[in-house]
Amino acid sequence: MASEAQTRVQQSFHQLMNDLDKSCMRNIQGEMHKCAAKCCDRTDLSMEGNHECISRCSQPLQSAQAYVEREVNAFQDRIERCVLSCQDSIKDKIGANTTDDQMKGFTA
Repeated sequence: MASEAQTRVQQSFHQLMNDLDKSCMRNIQGEMHKCAAKCCDRTDLSMEGNHECISRCSQPLQSAQAYVEREVNAFQDRIERCVLSCQDSIKDKIGANTTDDQMKGFTA
């Protein structure tokens, strides 16, 4: 039962990340490449200036990726805390005289 829940969470998370990529991240990535292409078209820039221009173009994507990473890490932390809390709750209910039938009820 726990593995089924884990599979559902993983599938939902994977779908969320795909949706986020399609609805937001790809657009930011496309804008970054368009911006970088404009930098390359500018013949007035030195080689260093061109690299700086391209670097500035990548900032919005880097910021968005960092934000998503922080949110994913926070979500994973919350899931982990939830699992630990459930484990602690079950451990508190298990005693020396707990029957096998009662143990099966704790795995649900």
